[in-house]
Amino acid sequence: MGASLGRPCLAYLAACSVVCLTACGHATAARIHEVPPGRSIVVFGDSLALGTGASDASRGFAFVLYGRILARTPSALITSYAIGGARVADLIDEELPQAAGHVATDVWVCVGANDVTHGTPPKRFRQDLQKLLRSIRRHWPQARLVIFGIPDVSRSPLFAGSGRADLSREAGVDNTAMHAVAAEYGGTFIDLFTFSRAAMDARRDLASDNFHPNDRGHRAIAEYAAGALRLP
Repeated sequence: MGASLGRPCLAYLAACSVVCLTACGHATAARIHEVPPGRSIVVFGDSLALGTGASDASRGFAFVLYGRILARTPSALITSYAIGGARVADLIDEELPQAAGHVATDVWVCVGANDVTHGTPPKRFRQDLQKLLRSIRRHWPQARLVIFGIPDVSRSPLFAGSGRADLSREAGVDNTAMHAVAAEYGGTFIDLFTFSRAAMDARRDLASDNFHPNDRGHRAIAEYAAGALRLP
């Protein structure tokens, strides 16, 4: 989620800290690739994946999930190549090349909201997603693949009138396509569209930008995803 394309961020969480390396170049990435992983999670996505809206990056849903894994696997690492404002095509063109050569045991993909708000045609969205997951499987054939669906962005107070219904419908269509494509490539699908409609309240769970989740919203997404992934 997000309005403009930013820069990738490599984020590592230790037991009590987060370090974000912005504007990271290939030299930094190369050093990271040399780390022998016990469990190495790679994240591709948009600003939702980055934790935008939370008071701190460590409170973003992906990093909250990582914290649960870290409690059981202290050697686990997480690396995020997510870019604010990214669409699926940006993951293919910008994020995947940054991760070339990275060893990963888990790959998480969180994208799609910007495709909805920017009007990517559903057929193109599905084709781009298939291309993305095909590339991920080619690079990391044995990795556990998790695909996070698209929240119902129409629930944001930023949208009103007939356009809100159109956005909800488009998000639902793309979310359904994500579910099908995730299954096609052996991924676990986390249905954020259904979850956001049933369990998230814009007055309670959104940040001051009225679009991204706040700490409570990110925590709610993490709790939901943890249940789907059977994390303690």
